[in-house]
Amino acid sequence: MKKNIVVLLLLIGTSFLANAQGIGLPQTELSQKLCRTWTTSYAMVGEMMVRPKANAGFDMLFKPDHTYTASNDKSVGNWRYDIKKKRVELSVGDKITARIVSISEKELVLVLVDAAGGPKNLPQVQTHLIPKK
Repeated sequence: MKKNIVVLLLLIGTSFLANAQGIGLPQTELSQKLCRTWTTSYAMVGEMMVRPKANAGFDMLFKPDHTYTASNDKSVGNWRYDIKKKRVELSVGDKITARIVSISEKELVLVLVDAAGGPKNLPQVQTHLIPKK
């Protein structure tokens, strides 16, 4: 019984560490997972979970041509996969605005990037998105 518990804990720990290391997918597999419409599930502001009110979230559409649109501002941005840093960088013009630090079939985790010249020491904001049905 103790061996089963130890094995289970090792599997859970290994899974957690694998997810914490960022995106480690080949470009084609990443594109297959990313290129669809994602919708807001919730956000983490520091340690606090925030769920969007009805119709207050936003959708993001990622396309294979490395562009994306967000329903909340209608601007077109670009996405770039940085294989070495294991993340996807989102930019509008030449300014990086967010990074995707984790992606699976069921969830995408997006982290906002501090704006240059903006307030410092703000809590990290992670937005969790799920595939839109």
